[in-house]
Amino acid sequence: MDCEITIDFETYGEVDLMKVGAFRYAEDLGTYPLCLAYSVTQNGNRAGEEEFLLWTPDHPIPSVFCGHTGALRGWNVTFEAAIWEFLMVPRYGFPPMRRTQWRDTMAIASYFGFPKSLEQAAAVVGTEPKDKRGRQLIGLLCKPCKPSKNFPYTRRTPANSPELFDELYEYCLQDVRAETSVYNAMPKKELPPQEQRIWYENLEAGFRGVKVDLEFVNKLKDLRDAKNDVLVKEFLEITDGVTPTQLVATRDFLVEKFGLDLPNLQAETIQSALASDTLEDTPRRVLEIRDSISKVAVKKLDAMVRCASPEDDCIRGMLVYYGAGTGRFAGQLVQLQNLARGSFKVKDEDIQFVYDVDSPQGVDLLYGDTHDFISTMIRPCLIPHDGKYFYDADYSAIEARGVAWLAGQEDMLKNFRKGRDVYKVEASRIYGVPYESIDEKTQEGWLQRWVGKTAVLGLGYQMGPDRFMGTCHDYGQKHITLAFSKQVVAAYREANYKIKELWYQAFDVFKFAIQHRNKIVSLGPVKVSSNGRYLFAKLPSGRTITYVMPQMYMADKSWGPTEQIRYKGIDSKTYKWTWIDLYGGKIVENLVQAIARDIMCERTLALIDHGFEFLFTVHDQIICQADTDDRLDEYLYIMSECPDWAEGFPVKAEGKVCQRFTK
Repeated sequence: MDCEITIDFETYGEVDLMKVGAFRYAEDLGTYPLCLAYSVTQNGNRAGEEEFLLWTPDHPIPSVFCGHTGALRGWNVTFEAAIWEFLMVPRYGFPPMRRTQWRDTMAIASYFGFPKSLEQAAAVVGTEPKDKRGRQLIGLLCKPCKPSKNFPYTRRTPANSPELFDELYEYCLQDVRAETSVYNAMPKKELPPQEQRIWYENLEAGFRGVKVDLEFVNKLKDLRDAKNDVLVKEFLEITDGVTPTQLVATRDFLVEKFGLDLPNLQAETIQSALASDTLEDTPRRVLEIRDSISKVAVKKLDAMVRCASPEDDCIRGMLVYYGAGTGRFAGQLVQLQNLARGSFKVKDEDIQFVYDVDSPQGVDLLYGDTHDFISTMIRPCLIPHDGKYFYDADYSAIEARGVAWLAGQEDMLKNFRKGRDVYKVEASRIYGVPYESIDEKTQEGWLQRWVGKTAVLGLGYQMGPDRFMGTCHDYGQKHITLAFSKQVVAAYREANYKIKELWYQAFDVFKFAIQHRNKIVSLGPVKVSSNGRYLFAKLPSGRTITYVMPQMYMADKSWGPTEQIRYKGIDSKTYKWTWIDLYGGKIVENLVQAIARDIMCERTLALIDHGFEFLFTVHDQIICQADTDDRLDEYLYIMSECPDWAEGFPVKAEGKVCQRFTK
C-alpha cells in the first residue's frame, strides 16, 4: 500500500526501559504491548483531517500493516523498531518490516535545532501539545506495582483498571497527534538523503550491538565490590558510623570535627579540596574514600550487565543520532563518550591479571589503586562479535586541523601536512626553546608538549587566560598560573592571527545574516542566511546547521553593554529550552565540529561500503569490525581520504586491529 503510517506504542515491562534501553527492553519476555496508536497518510498528502486509530492486543492485526511497503514514522522511532522486530513479529504475528522503512520525526526535529523531547518540541512549534498526564499513566500502567490492601495485584490491567487504560489509550492517540503536528511544522519533511542513510546505519549498528565480555566484567565487579567493602569499613571507623553515601552526615562530620565546610561532595569540589596543602590527614582520607567509591567509571560495570542481551551478551543502542546541534552522535546507557582517560596503556598481561588476581590488595600493590585500575579496564570489556576483529582508529587533532583549514592558517596547515608535531611547534613558541629540544621522554619535555597541546586544542575557540588556566588545573597541572596563561594566550593569538580574525569574521557574518533577511553571506566555504525564524549555516558538505529564532541583543557584561547574538536551544546543563548566547569563538567551534563530524560520517559510510561493520564512535574514533585482521591499511586509507568538498583539509587517521577496545 502506497502510504505512510505514523505509530506509537505503549508497553508494559518488567525491566526498566530507561536503564536497559529500547532493545534489551523489547526482547525481554516480561515486556508486553498495551496499545498501538497510528494514523495513515496516503501518498504524502496531509491536507485535511487525519484519522487516528488504536489497536489493542485483544483485536486482530490492523490490515493496513499487512503488505505495507511505505514509511513507518514515529518519535524516537528506534523504540518502535525494536518493539516491532523483537516483540510484535515473533510473539504477536505482526508482519516483518524492512529497517529501511523506518523514519524518525525526532531525528528531523534534531536536525533543525528543535528539542528531542516531544513535549518540548510540541510546545516550541506551538502545535498539538503532548499530554502531561502521560507520565503518571506510564508510572501506573507500564511498570510493576506494589500490591496493597486496596489493590492486591502486581500489575494493572484493562480488567482491574479499565478507566486508567481508557486514559492511556487516549494519551497514546494524543502522542501520535502531537508527533504529526510537530512533523508538519518542520521546515522540511525529510532528512537529506545522506543524513537519512547516516541515521539508518546507526539504526543498523543499534540492532547489531556491541559484544561485552561479561565474565571479565563480573571479575572487575568482584574486585570493585571487595574494595568498596574495605573502604566503607574504614570510612565507618573514621566517621563513627557514617557511610560514604550519607552526604549530609559526611559534610556535617567534616564541619563539626575539622571545620571543613564544603558546598557539596561532588567530584570537582572534592578534587579542589584535596589539592590544598593545608588539608589535615583525616578529612583528606574521608574525601579520598568518598571520591574513590563514587567514581562514575566503575558504575559502568553495572550498566554493562544490566543492558547486555541474555541471548548474545550484546549491548544495543548505545549511540544517539544528532545528539548535539552540530550533528555529533551522543552516548547513552553505558555512555562511552565519557570513559575515564585511563592511568596506563592496557596490555595482554593486564587483561590476564584480572582473571588471576583474587583480592583488591593485589591490585593496589601492582597498580596503585583498584578503582583507577578498574576505570582503565572499562574499555577492554567491549569485544568484537565471535570470529570478528575490532578496527579502531581515530582522527589526529581533527578539530585543530579544522580550525586552521577554515581560517586559512597556512603555516599550521603546512605543519600538519608535513607530519610535524604541531603541539611541539606551539610549545616551542610558548617556552622559547627549539622544536628539536622538546623530548617527551623527559618530564620537562612532556609537560612542555602537554601545554602546547592544550593550547592548540583549546585556544582555537577563543578561550581566554582564566579558562586556559582552569583547564590545566582540571587535568592536574595546578602549577599553571594566570600570568603564564596570559602569555600562552597572547603568543597563540599573535602567531595564529588568521584564526583570531576568523572569530570576528564569524560574528560579523552571523550578525549580517540576522539583520538582512534572505541574503546569503559567506564565511569561507560556509554559506549563512536567515529568514527571521531560522538562521541556516550551510556547510561545505551541503548539510545545514539550523539556529532557531536568532537575534541580536545588548548584553550587560563586566566591561559594559555588549552586542550579542542569541538563539533558542536546549541548555546542555539544565536541558531546558532557553536562550543560548553565541560569540565568534563559539560559532567557529560549532562550524568546525560540524565539519569534522561530516568528514567522520562520510568516511564511516565509505567503510560500510567496503564491507566493514560499523559499531560505534567515541568522539573522533570510529570503531568497526570485520572478519579478518589484515585490512588495517585499507581501513586507515579510507578514513584518511579527504572529501572533495574539503579540499586541502589535512585529514589523518591512526589506529589498530584488536580483540578488545583499548585506549
